[in-house]
Amino acid sequence: MSDSATVSEAKAAFERQRAYRFEFRNKGIEYRLELLGRLKTAIIEWQPKIEQALYDDLHRNSIETDLLDITPVLSEIEFTLKNLWEWSQSTSVSTPLALRPGHSEIRYEPKGQVLVLGTWNYPFQLCINPLVAALCAGNTVILKPSELAPQTSRIIKLLCDRTFAPEVVSVLEGGVETSEALLDLPFDHFFYTGSAKVGKIVAKAAAEHLASVTLELGGKSPVIVDSTADLEIAAEKIAWGKWSNSGQTCVAPDYLLVPKSKADLIVKYLEIAVIRLFSRGTGDFKASQDYCRLISEKHFLRIATAVRKSIEQGSVLRFGELPGSETEKFMPPMILSQVKGHHAIMQDEIFGPVLPILEYDDSQGVSEAIEFVNSRDKPLALYIFSQNRPTVERVLHETTSGGVVVNDVTLHLANPFLPFGGIGPSGQGRYHGQFGFKEFSHEKSVFYQSRLSGIKLMYPPYTDRTRKLLHWVRKLL
Repeated sequence: MSDSATVSEAKAAFERQRAYRFEFRNKGIEYRLELLGRLKTAIIEWQPKIEQALYDDLHRNSIETDLLDITPVLSEIEFTLKNLWEWSQSTSVSTPLALRPGHSEIRYEPKGQVLVLGTWNYPFQLCINPLVAALCAGNTVILKPSELAPQTSRIIKLLCDRTFAPEVVSVLEGGVETSEALLDLPFDHFFYTGSAKVGKIVAKAAAEHLASVTLELGGKSPVIVDSTADLEIAAEKIAWGKWSNSGQTCVAPDYLLVPKSKADLIVKYLEIAVIRLFSRGTGDFKASQDYCRLISEKHFLRIATAVRKSIEQGSVLRFGELPGSETEKFMPPMILSQVKGHHAIMQDEIFGPVLPILEYDDSQGVSEAIEFVNSRDKPLALYIFSQNRPTVERVLHETTSGGVVVNDVTLHLANPFLPFGGIGPSGQGRYHGQFGFKEFSHEKSVFYQSRLSGIKLMYPPYTDRTRKLLHWVRKLL
């Protein structure tokens, strides 16, 4: 596809939806529910094809795809179907005494035209869940899946082309040139999932159009383990969260902060857990059907380089082996100990199967661990393992992150009553459930004036009586 063809295709899709956006909005909630119902039916019917696409792109086990990509989407759709009528109702709000007997309300209307830029690590879920939120709010959507997961991208296009009219949802495949062509268009809202580097580009594009933006980024999500934690249980949960999808998860545990006295023990339990969970006890991860591959050779080389440099800097490889070749994009699980904050593996989000362990002196509780977390960018997620309630409360009170899970990892994503999103470098904006509906809606303020209003008493010409009335009004506020 040439650049000119990409630009013309993007413009054609955009203009088609621009001409239809108000008609779609006026079709109302029933039509949105009908579309979501169609989408749900299509996903269930196409599940084997979706699972095969994820296997082709990531060597993903079909059950893991069902667990991590398909079920979250179906759950999001079902939750929306049950609650959309309630979410979309106007909300009456209080009116100050000085403005009564008028009354006030908030109405929800679509932002208009939405661009969703998907990512490759959960290439189905992280395209379709934002699509569900944008559609339920009444927006038209152009969806651009990641070219790094080409088989999943193809399935998404086929599924959406079959389910939706192009004036409601259009899927444009392609690489960087397609994204650039779309970012030049004046969408009302931009939604992007991926790296902070590209997130800045999307944010600049949105700013050029004075459009709103949702950035679901990532960062180095820490795990703080204190001396009261059950290490065996904690290790199993951390291993599951870290090495699912071969660590290519935006909220995967990125590094551990553990007391010095517990470091060797937690390495032991992590080794046991990762071997049992991802190789069925054999230790042969390459032959395992439960262990994913990396998305690309470029991704492989980036992580391998960081591991090797960290070992040169003093990190110790406690589990796994140094990857030699990117053949089949296989990288084994690795655990690094004696890691320091300046080591290469701690400079960027790992997004792979390497778990660094940093030790802290717990003679003052978790003070050193908290100080380390706060010295770095605000993470998308933070995990704390502790049986001490004051310690948990201290971590919650003294750190900032997009979300927190206590005594487990990643599970906050599964609760549709919780908002999901980052803060600062880890993202901006929230979605899932009602938070997604609101993210893609404009909350319009409406004030109904009463015929009995006395506001004209404040009109000029201004007199001493006006000043006295103004002082009286201020007392009512």
